[in-house]
Amino acid sequence: MVKCRVENDERARFWLHNWGGDDTFANLYLRLFSVSLQQNKILCEVGSWENGVWRWCLNWRRPFFAWEEILRDEILTFLNQKEVENCSIHSWDWLCNKSALYLVNSILGNY
Repeated sequence: MVKCRVENDERARFWLHNWGGDDTFANLYLRLFSVSLQQNKILCEVGSWENGVWRWCLNWRRPFFAWEEILRDEILTFLNQKEVENCSIHSWDWLCNKSALYLVNSILGNY
């Protein structure tokens, strides 16, 4: 019913918070999470600005097996489609209403 949307957040953990879609990256990419050197890092620590462009910088414990490279490419493709601004505002979307605003009648309409 409620979903976190990260615009800029100093508390959102890259792997552990559901900021990118239907689940956490730790759950969606468990194998990548297990070899990540950044398991508890916040979003702003998993990338940097270069000439005004955000660059994701994921660090790994070891080289990937061939089948893991497919997972790495998948998560990087997803990340590169996300727009990142600066790096501290959490907002919440109310999923029962298309406007994402909490309205009493949006909850009553579900009963």
